[in-house]
Amino acid sequence: MAGSLTGRWSRRALTVAAVGATFYGVLLYQDAWARRWAIPAGEVTGWLLLTLVGALTFLNVRKRFTRIPVLPATLWVDVHVFLGLLAGLILLVHVGYSWPRAALNWGYLLLFASVWASGLGGLWLSRWVPRRLRERGEEVIYERIPAHRARLCQRVLEIVDQDLAQDEMPTIAAFAVETLLPFMERPQNRFAHLFGARRHLQDRLGELDEMERYVSARERHIKTELVALLTTKDDLDYSEAHQALLKYWLFVHIPLTYALLLTAPAHIAWALLF
Repeated sequence: MAGSLTGRWSRRALTVAAVGATFYGVLLYQDAWARRWAIPAGEVTGWLLLTLVGALTFLNVRKRFTRIPVLPATLWVDVHVFLGLLAGLILLVHVGYSWPRAALNWGYLLLFASVWASGLGGLWLSRWVPRRLRERGEEVIYERIPAHRARLCQRVLEIVDQDLAQDEMPTIAAFAVETLLPFMERPQNRFAHLFGARRHLQDRLGELDEMERYVSARERHIKTELVALLTTKDDLDYSEAHQALLKYWLFVHIPLTYALLLTAPAHIAWALLF
């Protein structure tokens, strides 16, 4: 564990150092490149930004081909972070550390800032979500959560059938049908899980505890299993709520990135003509 943490912090420090060194190089040679290519210095950073956004888009497309053994996945992530952070710094130079005057440039700046901010948010989520998942035990693969949930519901139904088959007052069966099954059938308490709240689980466990005096010895054994099923379902909801953040975040970041690329020609034409 200590070695893993040291390795992660070393990679982060190296990434930050590389971003700083590269950005310093851009500041140092920006005017020289402008003279060499006979273009304004602002165009130098503009073409650099377009190149960086294109490279970042390529990296995102490459991630879909996970079976292609081209360099470790962690290296691709580090490169993505490096290019993204560098693009944010070069943007400041490109706009001259001031607000644009034209409405079109304003719109493009806001779009670029949205892409960069959503990327930074995704970077934070990619660090925060795994840490939160480790707090609740073994991680369940996101796509398999519905199947796990269905199995839990099936087990609750089996318990209900067993309880009703006995010629006794079906206290546990009534609770399972009226309260437990609706909770088990679909994801619950997404926002509560994201904020670490567990009051909803405590309330339902409390309801089971209050039934202790009304159930038979056999039903007490069933109650113990229902507690385990209820806790497992809550863990599934916790895992799904956090993993969904990473899934849904892509539906923000990727469309914004493609919108940035598609509107780039209009921004370039405006800059060259005016």
